Amino acid sequence: MAGKDATATGTARATRTRYTSTIVVYALLLLARLASVLLPGYVHPDEFYQGGQELFFGVPLPTFLEARLLARADVNSWAWVRPPSSRAEVAFSKLLSNSLTDEEQGKIVHDLGQAPDGAQVLGEFNSMVKKMHQDMDDGKIIHRPFLGPQRPIVPTWEFQPQHAIRSIVPPLFMTALPLRLYEALRDRRPPPLSWTVVGDEEDLSGFEIWVVPRLFLALLSVLAIDWPCYVLLKRFAHGGSSGGGNPVTGLLVLASSWPALIFFCRPFTNTLETMVLAVLLVAVSGDWVRVNEKGRLFKKEVVRSILVGMLSGVGLFVRFTFAFFALPPVMMYVFRKGKIGRVLGHGALVCWGFLVTSLAFIQLDTLFYSRLSLAGGSDVDGAVVGGGERATIGGYYITPLNALLYNSNVDNLGEHGIHPHITHLLVNLPMLFGPLAFFFYADVGFIVGGWLLRGENRRTNNQQQGTQSDISPSSGRSMCLGAMVSGLFVLSCAPHQEPRFLLPTIVPLVVLYGTNLTERRRRWLRKFWILFNALLLIFFGLLHQSGVVRSLLASHEIASAHGISSGPSLFVYHHTYMPPSFLTRTRRGSVGGKEVAQCTEDGTCSAISIATSGTKFSGHHIVDLKDADISSLQDTLNVALLAYQTEEGVGESGVFVVNPSTAQFWPPFLSAQMIVPAVSLVAYQRSHITTEDLPPHTHLWNGRLDKYASLLHLNTHKVSISSRDGTLQHSK
Repeated sequence: MAGKDATATGTARATRTRYTSTIVVYALLLLARLASVLLPGYVHPDEFYQGGQELFFGVPLPTFLEARLLARADVNSWAWVRPPSSRAEVAFSKLLSNSLTDEEQGKIVHDLGQAPDGAQVLGEFNSMVKKMHQDMDDGKIIHRPFLGPQRPIVPTWEFQPQHAIRSIVPPLFMTALPLRLYEALRDRRPPPLSWTVVGDEEDLSGFEIWVVPRLFLALLSVLAIDWPCYVLLKRFAHGGSSGGGNPVTGLLVLASSWPALIFFCRPFTNTLETMVLAVLLVAVSGDWVRVNEKGRLFKKEVVRSILVGMLSGVGLFVRFTFAFFALPPVMMYVFRKGKIGRVLGHGALVCWGFLVTSLAFIQLDTLFYSRLSLAGGSDVDGAVVGGGERATIGGYYITPLNALLYNSNVDNLGEHGIHPHITHLLVNLPMLFGPLAFFFYADVGFIVGGWLLRGENRRTNNQQQGTQSDISPSSGRSMCLGAMVSGLFVLSCAPHQEPRFLLPTIVPLVVLYGTNLTERRRRWLRKFWILFNALLLIFFGLLHQSGVVRSLLASHEIASAHGISSGPSLFVYHHTYMPPSFLTRTRRGSVGGKEVAQCTEDGTCSAISIATSGTKFSGHHIVDLKDADISSLQDTLNVALLAYQTEEGVGESGVFVVNPSTAQFWPPFLSAQMIVPAVSLVAYQRSHITTEDLPPHTHLWNGRLDKYASLLHLNTHKVSISSRDGTLQHSK
């Protein structure tokens, strides 16, 4: 008896030790998720453009430069009529800066009038201002919605009225809300009770705008993804799954996955979609509806049914693809065993919650888009557009319907890339979740095989494979499997397939198969899981397009270190992901220091420390050339050099070109105005991988790893006007 007691005590102690160690490892993984907010890897531009950071805080190009680059010169434009007056254009662009005081703006106008031809220049300047205010009154000039400072912006295409495929609520929630709370905590003042999202956009640096929403989502993901997964694991895996008794082991799989460490802390709408789906699965998978003695629903069930409808509405307006994941669980929740009257009453409550939530989203979206468009539809430049793809009913914008119509057009999807229909199934799912995807393949294979063989119970075979195929209509696990299969099938029907579209499937995958990885007999699989996620975390978190973020954050230091600190410079990005301009913002009146690379004419670079202080401009100007050819780069530089040169015609231009070391750089050229630019390498970002412009693989075959690594740089070249008749200077 004593021996049995000792054995039981030892077993209990070992169980407690394993449980404690599991909790400690999970806590460390959560700390790693919080730390990953600082990873510079650039997974996809939608992080910044759908998340609201660029929409709310982007730095627009000055009017004179944008018009020149777009070759806009008609008399209806509020920029100017050719030939332009450079002094009037420069003064007009300065007037658009929020950082100027009323006294400084008055001085600009006064100086224009004091010039020898001041009357003509001032008249042209006043015409620009008058036209601008007129277009503002007409709604052609787009203002920052829900923000304090009223300044013209150019929204990303998803938020343009002729498309209107994104709801404004997710960006407000993921970006504006945490930044508003952060400002209140930082300045030790209560947040204002108004629609003004931030008190002073010029008092937020690009780094703060970048990090704060990430930190907010990382913390929120613990409550909205990890906790629901724990509840689901406890309901469906405890004691009945192949993994055994401790649902926390399933959380280890979730927290250690590279999608959790990368996506859960970034303002993607896919992340928010995953959160809503996780909470919805918890809501629909609880105890089945109970009735009282009179056959009526308990109040708790009434509230839960309304909550299910509200969550469905929120998810649909976050991303319209949410419906494909949520439809099977919601249908199983409504159409369960019971009298037809109860089913109808239950469904009516779900529909009521869905309708109320949808109407609230529609009202907010209509309020937003009505400020950006005229009755006939207008693009960002104010030109009337007819036959747009937006869907309005009675003047109300319904963004999920717009998104569905847009994505139903193959020509539209062709602009974003066309993929084979099996890409999600055979490429994206394994790339995101590794072994979990293969457990899913095996499970579906056994289920389909059972149906084909008319087998009623294949549970024994499935347990030998470490899977579970209990798909009875009343099973909560069948909800997870239904969400998984439905979402994967419908998304695979679309020709444009990106891995992040499958991010919501991480919840059903972890619930169904997460504990399979923690079984003792699968130690080799756990080692593979760790290696798989570590490699992809390094690639997407530290290397992939990471130089873009780092170069933008360092733009002020780079410009100041090379003698350009009195105003904004122009950074032309070539062969990179879309550069978000908000990262160039600096806090007004900030003082700081940072080390940057100083490169000399012989190509050697060293670290120097520079200080920035008293900045009077909010951010630098960005031009994104994407993967344009070399002639487009030349044309852009010709225009930019003319626009940014000093009044004397030759001098510091404040123009920088940022592109990978492997991208083609322009050959010696002369513009139509016979400008001879001087080009010099001034900074570079190491460990920047651009899969579209990889170094030659011959360096790897020949063992030249150092040469291959030296080409994984993102270079910043300074371009300036050296003379009118000299020879191109190019030092690298």
